[in-house]
Amino acid sequence: MSDWMINRLISQGREMEQQILRRDPAVYAGVDAQLEQHFLTPGQRLSPPGVANVMLLLICLTLGLAGTMGLLADIALAVTGSASAATLLGSGAIMAVWMTLVLFHLVQGKNTGVVLLKYYLGMLAALLVGAVAAWAVNITGIANGLMLLCACIGGIIFSNRAVFYLYVAYFRTRRRVFLKRRWQMEAMHNPR
Repeated sequence: MSDWMINRLISQGREMEQQILRRDPAVYAGVDAQLEQHFLTPGQRLSPPGVANVMLLLICLTLGLAGTMGLLADIALAVTGSASAATLLGSGAIMAVWMTLVLFHLVQGKNTGVVLLKYYLGMLAALLVGAVAAWAVNITGIANGLMLLCACIGGIIFSNRAVFYLYVAYFRTRRRVFLKRRWQMEAMHNPR
């Protein structure tokens, strides 16, 4: 997308926020300046600063998924002599569903998403200890441990900021919906 188009969208977003401010100044009354900088205009929402944190958190959680699948496949191979598809698909499905639930709850602004994310990161730490032990007895390679290590470190680094930006996005959306409904009700009661 070219620069002039992005600048145009940003200026349109600022104009829209000015219209909202003129029509309903109570929306911005008493909003802390530090918080207000996170409430971006519609044009700026094309690439808000929180997107990088959310994407990096997703990459870290996916690395944890891959490390878990590799570790469990190696352990199954060492114990039974074959790594079945059920081992790979079972561990992958459980982790993927858990990851989806974490993101689904966070996007909806629910605190359960934070709890699920903490459990997910705790489980990755436990699997990292298991991967180190399995590597020490030569059951698995170093790659699974490295993926789990990157997932744990990255998850801890990016989780707080990603959760904050997802919450901000959720509550900003709810504020817009509330404003739109209030304006619609006002228009119904006071037709011009």
